[in-house]
Amino acid sequence: MATEQQQLEINVSGEYSINLPAERAVLEIKVYMETTKNKHKATDSVVASSRKVESILRDNSKAINGKEPSIDYWSRDSLHESHYTMSRTEKEPNPPTEYRARVNFDMHLKTFSKLGPLIHELCAIDHVSSQGVKWILTQPTQDAQRSHLRLKAAQDARKKADEYAAAMEYSKVWAVEVRESAAIARSSNRKTGAFVQREDVTGTSKNMAGEDWEDVSEESFQYSPEDITMMQTVNVKFLAV
Repeated sequence: MATEQQQLEINVSGEYSINLPAERAVLEIKVYMETTKNKHKATDSVVASSRKVESILRDNSKAINGKEPSIDYWSRDSLHESHYTMSRTEKEPNPPTEYRARVNFDMHLKTFSKLGPLIHELCAIDHVSSQGVKWILTQPTQDAQRSHLRLKAAQDARKKADEYAAAMEYSKVWAVEVRESAAIARSSNRKTGAFVQREDVTGTSKNMAGEDWEDVSEESFQYSPEDITMMQTVNVKFLAV
């Protein structure tokens, strides 16, 4: 049995998480070209394609007939240029120089049904490729949940400390230090698209995923958003007597 003079130090982590539906799809697009012709060929081609991408993004960022735009945010970085010449060999005493140019875009979509058609339209442009889709919550939603997460995580830590103290036959428990870890908000995976059968698209799910891609239009390819898990962890030191 613990005496009044003895103190037990208990260090525990409290955790709490909630699942919320995704509010935005984040699409990353890369405009990239490499060539051995000359530096200007790579640069001019990427700039021309990037202008076409920008035009599409601006059109999708406008409200039309009172409807909210499908894209509420987009950005691009600066033009990246580089070149590389391989080492000389006996077979290639004068290796060519490879010139590369790249521009990256990212955009946030709140109308998920527009994601498939938008990817299809963008990737039809020369030198453009999709770098994947991820699902996120807006910052106001994350901020609104943090107080609740902290409270529940702290309660979880207290519950654990009480259980340890009871197991060691200590009856009074109090916290002396709290350290908060960064809150996490993420989906478990990046989802790929799913085919949705339409009356004017023939074929089974099997052959649609195989050789019959020519029968699949952008309208039949849809992306399913994932729930986002928000998690908060707190590390708490307790004393017990």
